[in-house]
Amino acid sequence: MTRHLALVVVVASLLAVAGCQHKHHHEHSNTSAPATSDPNAKQAVLDVMEQHRQGLLKKDTAALDRIWASDFVFIDPNGKVLSKADRLANVKTGATNFKSLTLTDQQVRLLGADAAVIYGRVELEGQYSGQPGAGSYRYSATLARQGNAWLISVLEMTPIAK
Repeated sequence: MTRHLALVVVVASLLAVAGCQHKHHHEHSNTSAPATSDPNAKQAVLDVMEQHRQGLLKKDTAALDRIWASDFVFIDPNGKVLSKADRLANVKTGATNFKSLTLTDQQVRLLGADAAVIYGRVELEGQYSGQPGAGSYRYSATLARQGNAWLISVLEMTPIAK
């Protein structure tokens, strides 16, 4: 499991770097080919993140189950790695719940037609795995398109130092 997670994190990081290099290359070339043929892909990724936010606020495990990939991995603000099953159990039992959850400064980078990275800022008040948590965090998520649906594969949160 730990090896698999390490591989997922490394691949996600490499994809993000490759996307940055790809964008940098196209900024300095005469071609203007889009990264994806779907002009609505960025909005679709933003929509999934809003569904995620609403699912957490409403404790809607059915919605979360739908938008988290089967091999979903969450890395919490303390560095703990949780699987999809772990995360769903936390939401079902109330060990993870939120009074407020606000996403801002969101940036979407498309990595071809079927992968994307989104990062931004989240202000929240609630608890993770039974531990109180409130404050400002940076988050990043890797999403993959499966059919017509974008699914969250990896989500990581990092506290913003005061």
